[in-house]
Amino acid sequence: MLIKDALNQYTKDTTALHDYALRSAGARIVPEFTSETLWNLSVGRQALRGLSPETVLLDDMKHGGCWASPGSHVRLGIALPHRIFIDQVTIDHVPIPMAQDITTAPRKVVIWGLVHSNESLFAPPDLDSQLTTTVITGGSLIGTFLEIISFEYDIFNQTHIQTFAVPREITSLQVDFDVIIVEVLSNWGSEVATCLYRVRIHGSPIYTIR
Repeated sequence: MLIKDALNQYTKDTTALHDYALRSAGARIVPEFTSETLWNLSVGRQALRGLSPETVLLDDMKHGGCWASPGSHVRLGIALPHRIFIDQVTIDHVPIPMAQDITTAPRKVVIWGLVHSNESLFAPPDLDSQLTTTVITGGSLIGTFLEIISFEYDIFNQTHIQTFAVPREITSLQVDFDVIIVEVLSNWGSEVATCLYRVRIHGSPIYTIR
């Protein structure tokens, strides 16, 4: 099987969920909340040219077409087209048979959502202690972010397109987000770089009756 044909087979969209993190839909990268790009990456004997973070917002996942950032702990800031209630997150990566270096795949991931200054998190007392917030700065930007979901991307899973449900304690807050940060806390072993192919954000716009 040709590499192109194999990739087409592996990259078929199986989620059937609307993606609010598509550049074609209006999503964009927030440079202030995004780690640096590794523009030159060596994999074995092959030298690869790095791609911009916008690559993660495309729906045309190509072999080797990932955004690479130095190290195993990286961040990617994404501004969504509008404010939405997030209920699922999908991570795409090439499967092991197609990967040039699977150790650069993300492993432990946290999704943070910007809490606007005119909003408050109203949570029951028994739930309030379970919420995790942090202040993140980037350049001239600073914001309070709520942990929406944390999960582990599994390179050994039967599917390389993996969708994770936001916990009910978060969705029940009815907090909407238009800026998120994808924070990769670790990858699958590479000390050189972490690669992200595609991140999808699913949910419903704030004007949707829930």
